[in-house]
Amino acid sequence: MNNTNKWEICFNAYTKECTRIAIFRESLKAIGIKFKISILFSLILFGFCLYSSIYSAYKKDWDYYYIYLGATILFEFISLVLIIKAQSIYTKEEYSEYELSQVPPEDNKDQKARDLKFHRTLSLNEIKKSHIEGILEILNARILISENSGLGIEKIIGFLVTFSISILVATMKNLDIKVIALIGIAGMCFFIFIYMIIKLTPNKREQLYELKYFLTIFANEERQQ
Repeated sequence: MNNTNKWEICFNAYTKECTRIAIFRESLKAIGIKFKISILFSLILFGFCLYSSIYSAYKKDWDYYYIYLGATILFEFISLVLIIKAQSIYTKEEYSEYELSQVPPEDNKDQKARDLKFHRTLSLNEIKKSHIEGILEILNARILISENSGLGIEKIIGFLVTFSISILVATMKNLDIKVIALIGIAGMCFFIFIYMIIKLTPNKREQLYELKYFLTIFANEERQQ
């Protein structure tokens, strides 16, 4: 099997089998039905309380606003804790102590679980340290292409964001400062949640750099065996 085929295996393993969404799906399989219902219930309550807090601020119903805002923060926190706990259960049940000892020291963006799954996929497809150098050459070329593409799309997205903000400002022009501030506080909870959803699918450039990181760890692990 040539380097191009090896590259295809590595690239597909990373982009299809080792994404944050894939790990989340695997985590849901590792937990019981009660745990799944708890996650779903907390997410529904988070959405309901978020909407209610913004609506209460718009109607200047301050007593309900503070109640719903507190509940929004609470259920957002509970949802995140439950999701992290589900991933932890999956990781401990799926991988051996030796495999767990080889993961990256940080766990940014679920890197530990995804790195373990990636390494296992490479081992099952008989990818060896001797193949990594050729794969990295192709990967470096892809990174160069990625760094010089997509600039037009980024400009369009920037324009759309600016346009949306201007519409929002015009819409809220008739509201007083207190209402705007309190809606903004509730909105922050929403944007934090949306940010975490967006990070489930990082941009192509970020993916390529992380793939390079995972391959380097894999090669180093084989060197130590």
